[in-house]
Amino acid sequence: MAAEPASDYAWAHYLPMEDDYKEPDLVPCTHVEPASRVDPRAELTFLHRATAVTEIVPEIGTEIRGVQISSLSSNELDQMSLLLGRRKLLVFRGQDFCDKHLELQKTIVSHFGRLHVHPISDHVPGSREHLVFHRTAKADVFRSGAAANRLTTTLWHHDQSFELQPPSATFLTGLSIPKRSGGDTEYVSMVSAFNRLSPSFAGYLETLCAVHSGVEQAAASLKPGASGVLRRAPVESVHPVVRVHPGTGEKALFVNRAFTTRIVGLRQEESTALLELLYRFVETATEFHARVRWEDRTVIVWDNRITNHTVISDFTFERGDIRHHFRLTATGERPVGVKGKIDESQLDSWTVPL
Repeated sequence: MAAEPASDYAWAHYLPMEDDYKEPDLVPCTHVEPASRVDPRAELTFLHRATAVTEIVPEIGTEIRGVQISSLSSNELDQMSLLLGRRKLLVFRGQDFCDKHLELQKTIVSHFGRLHVHPISDHVPGSREHLVFHRTAKADVFRSGAAANRLTTTLWHHDQSFELQPPSATFLTGLSIPKRSGGDTEYVSMVSAFNRLSPSFAGYLETLCAVHSGVEQAAASLKPGASGVLRRAPVESVHPVVRVHPGTGEKALFVNRAFTTRIVGLRQEESTALLELLYRFVETATEFHARVRWEDRTVIVWDNRITNHTVISDFTFERGDIRHHFRLTATGERPVGVKGKIDESQLDSWTVPL
């Protein structure tokens, strides 16, 4: 059933709906990168209607005002895909996206790939693909869940990297945001992270694969006091540690603290030390971080394949604030490593019964 809203809450139709429906196991699908339909030398004409286009930081992030995502043509969405691959993160201000019908929203995002249904989280009434985050003083899963016994709720991650075909373009729409400040989302370029490494170390990483697991997330959902939702059996997959972006050809690190569990072929201590080195580097290299402050009617679009991100849970509910967003996510391709560098027989994916 849907959460009980205030009678005058403008976004009541986006409140989370709890149910126990089951999803079938995902099957492989063909992914066509929208940017592949665009001449990379061509001008990005969809930006002609923009009133402002601003770099957030040099290596990641562009803020765009005056362009409505809901009005873009198929070709303009292809152009947007190309810009997204280049800039990793696009922040669209003043959007009417949240006013549009759920089916139109899904049609737009599905231009970037098959829509993903989250295996444990709540959705909005009428659409299983609309993942919803509704954080209030009475219900704040980010603080009461896995982070309840940690010093910080910060957790850098790729979304759902354990899937055989992890998410690519991800659309996060702000509905209600803290009134004064707080609740930002921060991103880091995994392309820039890879490019900073010494050539010999980068070359070694290109030969490695890692296990990404959804088991811990699924098990946490079934603990007493948690959501109790598990829509399908959790998945574990082996992916290259360095993946190649299909639109730009750039190499990016593809590991994250939330879901990467070990490096294939290394001893436990070796794997732990190597992953911790990469995590700490990515998390502290502020030269290619972009922290995005939310405004009303903002839609943030990021390429999940080549970024890590984290929510900043620095806001309080003392002023009656809530943090309410919905997310639509496109599935990407199965991660592709550097040609000739990895042992492709290591690549695998399997379900884990709980």
